[in-house]
Amino acid sequence: MTAPRAVVLTAGLGTRMRPFSLRWPKPAFPFLNRPLLHWILDGLEAAGVREVSLNLHHRPSALVRAAASRKGPLRLRWFFEPSILGTAGPFPIMAAELGREPFLVLNGDTLAPPPIEALSADLAAHPEALCVMALRPRSGSYTAVDLDEEGRISHFGRGEHQFTGIYLARPDLFRHLTPGRPAELVAHVLGPLLCEGAIRGVTSPGPWFDLGDPVNYLEAALGLLGAMASGEIPIPAGSRLEVRDGFPLLLHPTAWASRRAEVTGPLALEEGVLLGPRSRAGGSVLLPGARPTPHQPLEGVLAWRGGSLRAS
Repeated sequence: MTAPRAVVLTAGLGTRMRPFSLRWPKPAFPFLNRPLLHWILDGLEAAGVREVSLNLHHRPSALVRAAASRKGPLRLRWFFEPSILGTAGPFPIMAAELGREPFLVLNGDTLAPPPIEALSADLAAHPEALCVMALRPRSGSYTAVDLDEEGRISHFGRGEHQFTGIYLARPDLFRHLTPGRPAELVAHVLGPLLCEGAIRGVTSPGPWFDLGDPVNYLEAALGLLGAMASGEIPIPAGSRLEVRDGFPLLLHPTAWASRRAEVTGPLALEEGVLLGPRSRAGGSVLLPGARPTPHQPLEGVLAWRGGSLRAS
């Protein structure tokens, strides 16, 4: 099948990332000198997607501006939610635009190459299925998913896998939902269909990052910074990557780091950040507005003007 339309869920409040999310909605959050949404849209475009629907609620104008700053052929469609409709509630109001073909769904605070070919092949081979979910081996506190030998999901809350937030759905998956009424994907849509064998899963071995909290955000940023340093992924246009004290240092075009500053680990300086003499920072991302001083070591933190979040 041709690459499907896609939906990126972008209406959340980002409560785990406060106070930063009071200024930026999570998909517009600065991430290695680009809005996170740019990285997500790049992945969709590379996979052949040409049309993306996004839902809006928290700081909608900031999200639209972030999207507008990206160049590329993707066609974006926006749907405003006066009140948050949950992880399934937006689909009835998008139905006319999504059409009758399967469409891809992913979260606006995760980063992973969408396994469109594997999802599409599985859905095409099982006409009884309404949804195929991308799974990965379970880790941490993520909700477990039980996948049987036939590729059907049989249970949520136990099992050896976890949901990545990426899935391919037939429009009929949401046929019983009422437009404008909140609904959650697992509780109101997928769970009731498990006994019918209509929900399937495929394992996705590629990299996957959840950027919904400070620990995971920093882990993802530093991991990708290392990938840039080794040449595995490109450096964002206009940014500079240097090696300081043996560690990669990514600088926004408007950022600066004194040669007399001490770099104690991988470090990213976002827009306008100045790291002066005798400053010390490492294992951190300094966001727009951060003002490091010699008396404020910044190690293992996300920082901006007014505060920081320690990723531990």
